Amino acid sequence: MTRIQRIGIVIAVCALTLPGVAQDKAVVQSRPMTTPVQVDGSAAEWPADGLTVEKEVNVSCAFQNDASSLYVLFQFNDSKFISSIEATGLTLWVNADGKERKNYGLRFYRKTVAAEDLIKVLESEGQTLSEDKKKELMGRPQYQIWTSDAINKKGSVLPHPGVSGGTYRTAKSAKAVVYELKLPLALLADPGAEKKWDGTSPLRIGFEWGGVTEEMKKAQASELGGQEVRASSSGTDLGSQAYGGEGAGLRAPSGSLAALRALSAKYKKYEFWLDLQIAPGK
Repeated sequence: MTRIQRIGIVIAVCALTLPGVAQDKAVVQSRPMTTPVQVDGSAAEWPADGLTVEKEVNVSCAFQNDASSLYVLFQFNDSKFISSIEATGLTLWVNADGKERKNYGLRFYRKTVAAEDLIKVLESEGQTLSEDKKKELMGRPQYQIWTSDAINKKGSVLPHPGVSGGTYRTAKSAKAVVYELKLPLALLADPGAEKKWDGTSPLRIGFEWGGVTEEMKKAQASELGGQEVRASSSGTDLGSQAYGGEGAGLRAPSGSLAALRALSAKYKKYEFWLDLQIAPGK
C-alpha cells in the first residue's frame, strides 16, 4: 500500500467519525397500509414497533401510506418540547434532492373560519349536509378547523393545482401529545422544483415547530403600537420605559427588539430531519 493510499484511508475514516461531518441518515420506511387509519389524534391504530424516536427532542414518529395518501403519527413524549406548536403549527419541509433545505413545505395548523366557510370545507371533504344541519352550523359565527397549506421558504402559500390539501387531528393523553396527519402523496412533490419526485426515491423530510411567526410579530407590533399611542397621549416615552438602555432612542413598535427576544425565549423553535421511503402503493 502506498503512502498516498494510506492517507486516503485516514481521511475517509475521519470523515465518518469526526463530529460536524455530514453522514447519511438511515432511511425510515413508510409501511404499506393494511387497515384504514382514522385521523383522530389517537395512536391506538399504530403498531408500536413502527415508531422511530428522535432522542434530541423526545419525539416519536411513524409513517403509513396507501396508493394515494401518506399518514403520519407525530408524538411528543416530553411536554417541554411542545413549545408554541398550537400557535405556529407543524411544518414538514420536503426535498427530493436529499438536501436539508426549506424551500417547500406543508404547514399543518388550526384556522378560524366563518360558518359558511366551514360548510364549504365539510362538503369539499365529501360530507353531505342537510339544510337543518347547515342551519345549525350557521348558529355560530366562527369555528376552528384543522387544515394545511403548501408554503415556500418565506411562509407564503403556494398553489398546488389539482391537489386537495391535507388535514390533521391532535389529542392529549396522560403521557403524550399526539398529532396525526394525512396528506395526498401528490403534495409531497414541490411544484417548483427542477428535480421532480418520481414517488419511488427517498425524500428528505424536516419537521419544524415553534418559533416566532410573522403573525406573532404583527400582533406584537399592533399591541405595542396601541400602547405607544396611549403612552404618548400621557406624555410617556414607552420606548425608554419598556426597553431601557437597549431600546434607547427607539419607540415601539419599531423598537420592539426586546419584546421579540422575549417571544423567542418563550416559543422556542425545534426541528429535526430524516429520510423517508414511501412504500409502493397497491
